[in-house]
Amino acid sequence: MPVPQIYCSKGSVVLETAVSQINTAAISIICGIFLCLLYDVFRILRVANRPSKLSIFVQDIVYSITAAFVTFFLLLIRCSGEIRFFVFICELIGFSMCRFTVSILIMLISNRIIYCIKAVINLIITKIFRPINLFFDKIKQYLLKKTTKAIEFIKKLLKKQLKVLYNRIKRKKKTIQRENIEIKFIEKETTRQIF
Repeated sequence: MPVPQIYCSKGSVVLETAVSQINTAAISIICGIFLCLLYDVFRILRVANRPSKLSIFVQDIVYSITAAFVTFFLLLIRCSGEIRFFVFICELIGFSMCRFTVSILIMLISNRIIYCIKAVINLIITKIFRPINLFFDKIKQYLLKKTTKAIEFIKKLLKKQLKVLYNRIKRKKKTIQRENIEIKFIEKETTRQIF
């Protein structure tokens, strides 16, 4: 935010404006470095997961929107919403400085970073979630064993009965007279037996 101009002499007002613009330029360079490091996070995620083209497209859109908001809020806070060309240049300088120095080192050690992150996740899974899974597997095996025994018992009970008959309908011949016309219906006998 620009410093209010409360001094009477012309030289001190110019000095305060220059200091404010130098502070804005330094903050713009820091924002450029931040945006480069944020992009490196996306690059590391790409190396770790091997995403599809659609996923890369979505990540780039998310990064672009984030960079636009950071730049917008920088302009809003430091320049009272006025568009200053030097802010964009300083962000580009900060991004380039980080990209050709720190970013190269980060990408060289990104495989180590990915390995460490996977090792920590694997440790968490084996120490915390694996005992829980084993507990639920034992419960599942116990319930499966009990239900299997219950099903076998029910089958034995059904086999003991000699015959079970249901849906037994006898054939009948019916004659219906309507308007002096005879119509014959034959009902089918359906008999099912279970042994």
